[in-house]
Amino acid sequence: MTVLAQSFPSLEGAQGVDPWDPIRFEAWATDEETDDNVVWAAGFVLSVWEGEDDDFLWDLQRALNDWGHSDREAFIAWCREPWWP
Repeated sequence: MTVLAQSFPSLEGAQGVDPWDPIRFEAWATDEETDDNVVWAAGFVLSVWEGEDDDFLWDLQRALNDWGHSDREAFIAWCREPWWP
């Protein structure tokens, strides 16, 4: 999960990434001052981690619209070879 999270430039320096701590990571990502790129990248990472039990809302269309090129490329790289923990 650390490697996946670190592949998103908008998650650089995120708390709870290394070592992986999903509770800390979600708390960091849901901070009121977090921008949309971070929210969508974190939401995607958490959806991979938690699967169908994910309480963190994630919207693919909005994420692709809001992400910059580098974050979209990180997502596309995962889509090419998806995996789940």
